Amino acid sequence: MKVSSSWIKKWLGRTMLNDHEIAEALERAGMEVEQIIESKPIDEKVIVCSVKKVIQHPNAERLKICEVAVGERQWKIVCGAPNVREGMKAALAQIGTVLPSGDRIEKAKLRGEVSEGMLCSERELEIGNDHNGILEVSSEVAEGTALCDIYPADTVIDIKTPANRFDVLSVVGLAREVAAMTTATLSGLPTPLTAKAAGEGPAVEKGAEAGRYMLARLKVNQAGHSPRDMQARLSAAGMRPISPVVDVTNYVMLELGQPLHAFDATKVQLPIDVRFARTGESLTTLDGVERKLNEKDLVIVDKRGPIALAGVMGGAETEVDASTTEILLECAIFDSALVRKAAKRHSLRTEASARYERGLPVALSPIALSRAVELFEQVAGGKMVAVTDQLNEHPEITSITLPLSRLVRLLGFGITHKEAAEALEKLQISIVSSHKNQITVSEVPWWRTDLKLPEDLVEEVVRVVGYDQVPSTIPSWRPQKVEFDRRRAKRRRVRDLMYAAGLFEVVTYSFVSAEQLRDLGLELAGHSKLKNPLSSEQAYLRSTLLPSHLSVLARNRHYAKELGFYETSNVFVKSDKTGEQPDEPLRLGVMVSRPELAYSVVRGVLDALARELNLEVRVEPANRDEFAPGRAAEVKLGSMKVGVIGQLHPERLRVLKIDGEAAYMELDLTPLIEASRPRQFAGASRFPATSRDLTVLLPERVTWQAVADELVGQRVEFVDDYRGAELPEGYKSLTLRLTLSHPERTPTETEAVELEATMLRRLERKLGAKPRD
Repeated sequence: MKVSSSWIKKWLGRTMLNDHEIAEALERAGMEVEQIIESKPIDEKVIVCSVKKVIQHPNAERLKICEVAVGERQWKIVCGAPNVREGMKAALAQIGTVLPSGDRIEKAKLRGEVSEGMLCSERELEIGNDHNGILEVSSEVAEGTALCDIYPADTVIDIKTPANRFDVLSVVGLAREVAAMTTATLSGLPTPLTAKAAGEGPAVEKGAEAGRYMLARLKVNQAGHSPRDMQARLSAAGMRPISPVVDVTNYVMLELGQPLHAFDATKVQLPIDVRFARTGESLTTLDGVERKLNEKDLVIVDKRGPIALAGVMGGAETEVDASTTEILLECAIFDSALVRKAAKRHSLRTEASARYERGLPVALSPIALSRAVELFEQVAGGKMVAVTDQLNEHPEITSITLPLSRLVRLLGFGITHKEAAEALEKLQISIVSSHKNQITVSEVPWWRTDLKLPEDLVEEVVRVVGYDQVPSTIPSWRPQKVEFDRRRAKRRRVRDLMYAAGLFEVVTYSFVSAEQLRDLGLELAGHSKLKNPLSSEQAYLRSTLLPSHLSVLARNRHYAKELGFYETSNVFVKSDKTGEQPDEPLRLGVMVSRPELAYSVVRGVLDALARELNLEVRVEPANRDEFAPGRAAEVKLGSMKVGVIGQLHPERLRVLKIDGEAAYMELDLTPLIEASRPRQFAGASRFPATSRDLTVLLPERVTWQAVADELVGQRVEFVDDYRGAELPEGYKSLTLRLTLSHPERTPTETEAVELEATMLRRLERKLGAKPRD
């Protein structure tokens, strides 16, 4: 929120605080001051002049020659502003003037005509953003008046306010905070509406969907302009002054935090009601956009239908214009959640919705309406004709009791009952001092809807006392029970092994898109969907690391021909039971991309991991859509499936524009780590071992794992496999190495030959193997 410091000072009465002291007070109160913008004073040579004559420039279609005067003195000015006309008063920068931008005005010749100064726009004087024409000064201002007297230099403070404090999204609320942190006092606060209405209020039906709905009928005169100080304060807050009616409603909203909306009374067909929109209804809002409404949109309606989107924006059909002489002024309280959802649904977050979203109390409306009526009388000759007030929710009265011992314990330093009471009273929170051992607030101020618990009072006390008074101490704590995480060391060993294998560690988001899941053939129904995702690309919780790793691979494909990385992270497996939270198993994902032999590298990582954790894992063929046919397998620990491994389908790599091969492995780490046991070492034999290489023909369907299972109990190593035209159809050649050792002697040649023959007979009988010549 941007606010003029002079506006804050207006509510602080007679104060000697400078702008930086006000900003420091706001920071001590817990506000985040993002920027202090100090405006440059307008040069005294910029004065108010009258435009006496305007003629067309003879050599330029878009330029005009103006004769301007201050009393008897006259100047000739070449000007291109479309709004310059005879009889108006404007801001004249005389020769020698230095503009806020640093530019100096000199006598110049424009298309052959001499210009003895410049007529300035708001932007050129840095008092506003309008650059469509020159600044038009009120006819009531005397000629020759220095513009710096009309628009004095002011400082704008840009503040980021807490999301649970509606009161500090107003000038009065900020002034209240400054007063609490300094010696200044708050003064001149507006009171609830007490004006007498001449007639019966405008007809309002049930209006039950609003906590409070006030509707006043006022006669207004829009012939003039809003006061200069009002326009300056609105401009400082980032709002463009438009007309007396619009300016007053915006001014009260910024000043008190209560949004108001004015309908042209002649364009409304009473009665008015507050209800939810019906199917098929639409509303063209003030920004000219037709919005399709649904049953969740809260709207203001008259006999014809919706005329405003409640708490967000009014409708164009009932807009106040220059001919408006009578208005219906709405001052209402709407449900914060309904307004927030409507603003998000229609992508229409406004200054009004930003305030309603924080939850406004019903006690605010009569105060804001009273202030608006007062300003309408001053600015637009307004007169209230009638008012309707429907109170559907009574003000909530909250009382809080805080034991002094608890206050001291939570603060971390000693404080007396008197000091705590004085701190709260500076925030206008009155306490009952009947008991010196506790702080009792019988009624929380209506503007502090965030105060509900005793801890809230603790925060208020320390805000006033000062966070710098809280001592820096280390709390003493002794755990009653110490439990060591014995799995942490094993997880570290897994990480070290990945580093040793030359793999980079990556950390990816737990969210994936529907498109990523569909590309892998995964059902969306089997994944948990976020209610409020940051974007459509992060709408689901992943059940596997593969979608994220494919994205990493695609983004990094240009940096290296060979790439390998891993990640240990939780995935989210949706529970079959309705309402249950998803399971979150810890997974290890490994991705390797190479011109060739990518699967061999990943399989080598699996074997190294099994050796490191002292596990016997099995790899069994499986059919999985994400892998190439015949190049996918399940990893098992005993009979339990603990992961998958395989070579990614070439078509998937082609879509991602990845050359070569890519292999992937994903394992459940928790069961692997829990099954890990220390190695049991036996003494090595002092005698040399004997080995034999055995080459056999096996049916193509027989895997190396099946061979290893048949030869269990023997020291067997895989050497090579071969497929070629010279082999029988449907067969492959497999070479394995048998090793024979004895603890007390060297194995004989006869024993080695006998072992080779025994193993060959077993493979022939069990797997249909044939010896290869």
